[in-house]
Order: sequence, then C-alpha cells, then structure tokens
Amino acid sequence: MKIRTSRVVSLLSKESYWQCPNVDCAYTCKAITSVITTIAPSMKPNPQAYLPVARQRAAVIDDRQLDLLKT
Repeated sequence: MKIRTSRVVSLLSKESYWQCPNVDCAYTCKAITSVITTIAPSMKPNPQAYLPVARQRAAVIDDRQLDLLKT
C-alpha cells in the first residue's frame, strides 16, 4: 500500500488516502491516524496539545529467561 495524499484534520489527527501499487488491483481506501497517548514526553511540548501518558506495560515473565542480576 502507498499513501497517495494526506491532509491534517486537527492538531493530533491526519486523514490519508492509500492505494495499492499494483495497477491490476486498484484498491483504494481512506484512513485516519490519530495520536492518542504519550510514551516519552517532548522536551518542547506544545501547550495546545494535551495527551495522557500511557501506562507502562508489564514485563513479560519467561521462565526460560536467565536472571543476570540475581539479588
């Protein structure tokens, strides 16, 4: 898929039109991409944009993982 064109809808959202590069396919669609949470805060934040900070995911515990820092 290839983005043909896009436009800004709002401060945190963008609308884009996608198209399959295969001429015989000709599939085309429209998508909206929105920023929803902050993972790492900006060093120069925009005061007009507020995004909640995402919760950290719990680390996956795998019994096969070696514990290199045994305490």
